[in-house]
Amino acid sequence: MSTCCNSRISRDGHEASSGSEDGSVRVWSVDTGHNLRSMPMPRPPYDGLKLQGARGLTAAERQGLGALGAEVG
Repeated sequence: MSTCCNSRISRDGHEASSGSEDGSVRVWSVDTGHNLRSMPMPRPPYDGLKLQGARGLTAAERQGLGALGAEVG
């Protein structure tokens, strides 16, 4: 069992979703409490991209690329 990090309820109130520390997303029935489906959490778009020697990037751009999964050196 892993710890839930985020949760949301659908607009119609019948389903809830949760994101967990184990990297999974689960969709639950609010009415029954049953797990309807599970899937791996999507990876960041630039996960594993290594930008070595990048020049001309502002601190904000470096931070943004890092938040998207890039390794800015």
